[in-house]
Amino acid sequence: MSKEIIEPKSVRYIKLGMNGMWEKECLEKGIIRIGFGTGHSERFMLCQSKKWDELTKSFYDEYKNKGTATRFTNELKIFFEDDGKILWITFMNDRLYWGFVDDKPSQRHTDDD
Repeated sequence: MSKEIIEPKSVRYIKLGMNGMWEKECLEKGIIRIGFGTGHSERFMLCQSKKWDELTKSFYDEYKNKGTATRFTNELKIFFEDDGKILWITFMNDRLYWGFVDDKPSQRHTDDD
């Protein structure tokens, strides 16, 4: 039996929605939903264009908390700048699921998160 060796540059845990509300959809479609307001087209475009300072400002304007704005931006920056070398893991129904992002551009989910 041959075993594939993976060598991620890092491993990141991702929660698929509050209380796991996106788990089933993500598993069925083979997708990752990142959240943090990226369902809004403005925030999604800021992420895709890597305008991190503007994204931080949008979070600050909403939450009025610099720490929250910085944390949310940093999480999104890691995801949107991932070149497929981060191993993403999550847990569903007492099982570990894992995967890597592919080279396709991220797509905004049609509903609000």
